[in-house]
Amino acid sequence: GSGIGIGISGKRGVIIRNILQGSIADKIHAAAKHESDLIHGPRHLFNEIEYIRENFTADNKSLLLKSVQQNGFYAHPHSMIIAMMGDADPSVRKAGVSMVLRILDKDEEFRQLGQRPPVYQEFLVPEINFNASHYSKMIRVIHDGVGHYYYQPANTYKKEVRRRKVRITIPPLLRNCSRAEIVGFIRKPLITDYLCHSQPCERGVRTTTEATSSKMSYNLQLGQGLMAELNKDEVPHASRKRLFAEDSL
Repeated sequence: GSGIGIGISGKRGVIIRNILQGSIADKIHAAAKHESDLIHGPRHLFNEIEYIRENFTADNKSLLLKSVQQNGFYAHPHSMIIAMMGDADPSVRKAGVSMVLRILDKDEEFRQLGQRPPVYQEFLVPEINFNASHYSKMIRVIHDGVGHYYYQPANTYKKEVRRRKVRITIPPLLRNCSRAEIVGFIRKPLITDYLCHSQPCERGVRTTTEATSSKMSYNLQLGQGLMAELNKDEVPHASRKRLFAEDSL
């Protein structure tokens, strides 16, 4: 959930892996337990980036931030909007609400033209600005001047994907909210019933990693993930990925 992943190999990767499991991973996991609501996810990622910037040499910093870029899912615009609307700062909430209202206005224009507004989008990790001064500035949001917002996919993707501009849509969590409810978040911060990190998330990461390493097709990856979800009740006492793996043998 924090954004750190072990995407580094080789002898140097072992050193970095130890660093991640120690000073960074423990710190971020503790923060996620203390501020566990979904709205805190992007801020945890931002704090992680700040910690890396301030505490590591240039070489190690470069390797660590590369790993963060590959796994920085909480930098996605949907997560960012949710976080902004739940922020303690009213000015940040207002900026998030303003973006959502503009997207809603554009969606209404589609409906008036008899067209269905864009709802679903391919989930791509955005290019992260590691020099950002605030979590809401971690990605570059492109506004075309007529109501559309876009973001740039990460440079870790293939060239044909990196060149695309991905349109930002309404986060699924807010899709059924009325306009009045959206505006109301300026006065009262959004609070969700979802955790920013959890044991099911760890299990999902593990099964996806195993499926990918086995070079499975997308359908087989999905099937393995669903089977793991159906079978997890057999080991309800497992509290970590390692225990879950051991007890499943």
